[in-house]
Parts: sequence; C-alpha cells; structure tokens
Amino acid sequence: MGIGSKLAFGAMSERFTARRCCVASVALQTGGLVIMALAASVPAMWCGIFVFGLGFGGLGALLVLIVQEEFGMKEFGSIQGVVQVAMTGSMAAAPPSSLRRSSACWQPGAAARERRRASRAATLEILRFAGCPAPHPTLV
Repeated sequence: MGIGSKLAFGAMSERFTARRCCVASVALQTGGLVIMALAASVPAMWCGIFVFGLGFGGLGALLVLIVQEEFGMKEFGSIQGVVQVAMTGSMAAAPPSSLRRSSACWQPGAAARERRRASRAATLEILRFAGCPAPHPTLV
C-alpha cells in the first residue's frame, strides 16, 4: 500500500505541484480517520485504515519534493538536516514514555480503571445520542 502510494503520488507530482499533491495526501488521511471514527464494524475499520494508508504512504515522498520546490537544491541539505534532527529527537522521546505505560510492573489503580470505564460509557452514550450504530464490541 505504501509503495504503491509513493509511486502514485510521485507520478501525480509531475503533473501538479508537490504542494497540491500533499493536500490530497492529507485529505486521504483525514477521510480515513473519519471512516475509522464512524466505523460500526471491523470491515469498515479496515476500509478506513486502507484509505488512511494510501494518504500516509505518499506523504514521505512529497515532503522532500516540497522542500526542493520551495527552497531549491542549494538549501536542501541544510533544511533536511534540521528536519531529521527534529524527527530523531521526537522518535527518541517516544520509547521511554511507551515503556513506562506498558511495563510489566505497571498496574493501573482502581481510579484509572474507573476513569477508562467512565470514558467508554460516555463515548457510547454520545454515539447513541448522535444516532450512530453501536460500534463492534472488539473496537470498544
């Protein structure tokens, strides 16, 4: 899905600007998120994931093209270097926070379990009020 999307958006960027293709890519991601949010079944959720993946796959190739189109090759290396440092820093910060939450010794207290239960109940009530069908039990 990702490779096909990169190829498709790369070909599109030759006909249109990379900026417009990036807007289309983000629009696909948004559409996929909306489908996932409103999914009432597992197949609908997978459909949303597929649409999101189509948009997300092309984004990596398009961001490099946008930098090249907007700033030229003379500044390309400097800008990409700054972007990579920022991305590496944010990726390096992710594992400690995720390990802290999923550690085998971490056990949520009764208050945390109650908040999650109340949050799920409120979400289901909002969906019922809005007239949406109940989500599949595996998605709740």
